Amino acid sequence: MTVTFTKSFERSLKTSDQPELVRASVKRLLLALEEQVKPEGLGLKKLRADLWEIRVTRAWRVIFLMRPGEVRLVLVGDHDAIQRYLKHNA
Repeated sequence: MTVTFTKSFERSLKTSDQPELVRASVKRLLLALEEQVKPEGLGLKKLRADLWEIRVTRAWRVIFLMRPGEVRLVLVGDHDAIQRYLKHNA
């Protein structure tokens, strides 16, 4: 499985108030995907055909594209940032 960190993900990670927690959540997600099990405690949610979201904290989310053989991490943000992304990337 190929994992890609987009520039928007890297930029938004810097604005997160808990970047280590974001990294730990992403690591848990990737391990679960490699083992082909549902990640526990991350609130995995399908947003669109290949766009997914995990919950890092009550406020912060990570969205990513999941395609066969690839996970592309797109954005770290709060509810408003995620909604803006979804609106502009329909």
